[in-house]
Amino acid sequence: MTVRCRVSVGPLVAPVFGRLVMALAAEADVPIDRAAEIQLAIELAACDPQAMIGDHIELTGTAGDGHLDISLGPFVPGVAAGMVTDRRIPSPAALFAGTDDRLWTEAVGDRDFLHVAVRSVSPVETGSGVTDGALPK
Repeated sequence: MTVRCRVSVGPLVAPVFGRLVMALAAEADVPIDRAAEIQLAIELAACDPQAMIGDHIELTGTAGDGHLDISLGPFVPGVAAGMVTDRRIPSPAALFAGTDDRLWTEAVGDRDFLHVAVRSVSPVETGSGVTDGALPK
């Protein structure tokens, strides 16, 4: 499933994008605790109107088969990178060590975009009849 949503900068950005992130996370089978962290990161990134270029912000998300990819922007050049390095945005990759989660920025011309990529953890049979959250090898 791929979704693209463009919202006017203002008070509806965080709740609209937050709900959209949770729906995409559910489609990708991302555990609720990880989904909540990603939702928080996107809401924090989208709540500063001074960081945006223009009067709209766009979220593009793709979910399915154990993956979730989100792109958010456009931001003023340097702003998205500053959010990540200044730790204004909690990094899913740092919070869930041992996974393939990533948070990064991309400069496209005179605009910045924030990207999140999550690979959900599938329960794996341990041999004793007990499952754990390890990634399959």
